[in-house]
Amino acid sequence: MSKTMATTLDSGWHVRQASPSDFNPSLDLPPLPAQVPGHIHLDLQRAGVIPDPFYRLQERDVAWVDDVDWTYETTFDLKSVTNGDLYLRFLGLDTVAEICLNGRRLATTDNMFIPHEFDIRPFIRQGENSLAVTFRSARRVGRERLEAWSARHPALRVHHSMWDARSFVRKAQYMFGWDWGPILLSCGIWRPVELLAVPVARITDWHYEAVLESDGATVRIETEIERATGRLDEPLTLLAQGEGMSSASVMIPTGNTRTTMSLTLNVPGARRWSPDDPHLYPVRLTMQSDETIVDERAVRVGLRTIELVRPPDRDGQGEGFVIRVNGENHFCKGANWIPADSFPSKTYDNEASLRPLLSAAREAGCTMLRVWGGGMYESETFYALCDELGLLVWQDFPYACAYYPDDSEALDVAAAEAMSEVRRIRVHPSLALWCGNNENHQMYADNWQGLNPPSFLGESIYETVLPDVVATHDPATPYWPSSAYGGQNPNSPDVGDRHNWNVWHGEGIEGGDWPQYAEDRARFC
Repeated sequence: MSKTMATTLDSGWHVRQASPSDFNPSLDLPPLPAQVPGHIHLDLQRAGVIPDPFYRLQERDVAWVDDVDWTYETTFDLKSVTNGDLYLRFLGLDTVAEICLNGRRLATTDNMFIPHEFDIRPFIRQGENSLAVTFRSARRVGRERLEAWSARHPALRVHHSMWDARSFVRKAQYMFGWDWGPILLSCGIWRPVELLAVPVARITDWHYEAVLESDGATVRIETEIERATGRLDEPLTLLAQGEGMSSASVMIPTGNTRTTMSLTLNVPGARRWSPDDPHLYPVRLTMQSDETIVDERAVRVGLRTIELVRPPDRDGQGEGFVIRVNGENHFCKGANWIPADSFPSKTYDNEASLRPLLSAAREAGCTMLRVWGGGMYESETFYALCDELGLLVWQDFPYACAYYPDDSEALDVAAAEAMSEVRRIRVHPSLALWCGNNENHQMYADNWQGLNPPSFLGESIYETVLPDVVATHDPATPYWPSSAYGGQNPNSPDVGDRHNWNVWHGEGIEGGDWPQYAEDRARFC
């Protein structure tokens, strides 16, 4: 075998309690069949252990599930341990997990949003291998971290809806409960698990920059190449071939484990991507050793420019907030996007679930969706559909309606997470803007629920860490610190973007209902 190959480990999984149900010993369970990808609530419901949590108040009847630790286990056969590198790749673990391979601890993970990959050559064996992933209660771990933080910072020693377990676990915040959804924290191997064999080399990342001209465009594709152990001197060639554009190839230097390579393609008569004409150019990246394909990727390129412009009012009272596509102001009719299911394993990568929803938005006249900060970074399937349908994406980072620890450790976590996801999502022409959080600046300015912390906890994340990551890895896309955000009043109707809650809450509007939105003078609502 000379080509990079990924084998999905999706069969033979069982789940068992890793900790007893001390509050109710009758709930101690035998090992149960489990689905991967999946979530513990779905496994327990299939086994008849718990009722449907969405029916009436049965959400409360299943609350005990989130106080128990759970272990997922399977075995897999490896017929032979070949030359090259061998990785175990978890695309998504929800959330606080310990991974054991053949009875030895391989790693611990602590972030639902990003993939986790491990070199398993020191752990693997020919024949049968056992794999176990134990998930700790996110609620319990979050509260333990809150207590530890409070011991170091006694000025804010409280439990509060905006300063509790969810602030200390990098997990989709809505799963702790929201005004639109139930409290179902859950846990599980929520995205696929892959055994990745790299005999020669692999393409680990790619992105592109487009220079648009009146009669065409130039596309510079940059790739990151990683060679397998013992194959540093293998002669390799990287090729890029696209429809409607020139092709290019380059020799990959020998002697280095990791190399960054660039190729330039010319696109005569380039057709620009826009919500009105979401044209995409298919491109194939191929890495070869002589005539043998070592690794390849099929990608799509959209040629467009995106700007956030804020022209001052003529009377000097405020400023505009305009998304400009290909140099032209674009009216963003749209909606907020929340995860398509309380258990994201059901819909995250599922085109059959996502396409009808996104198509419905487009058919309703939407040209933008805001991926809301209480949810998550969405899937490649989601962004690819937005590319195809002409739906611009306002992408919040997943921080919402809460204060967050911002000590050095937390800032490092925020930077690593952001870098992983910015580098993944930046290649999509639908991406229009990065936004630091949902409503956290307004929460602090308005002293929501009287929490009144001594400082704006999390401010360094939104004002320093995230804009630095975006500037480094996606400088072509605008960054905005929060939503809502603008001026001394973060929810000002005169500056920045605004959330209109007045109609919802009936504040200050006689008989407030949806026609009253027309009275709002927000620049971007």
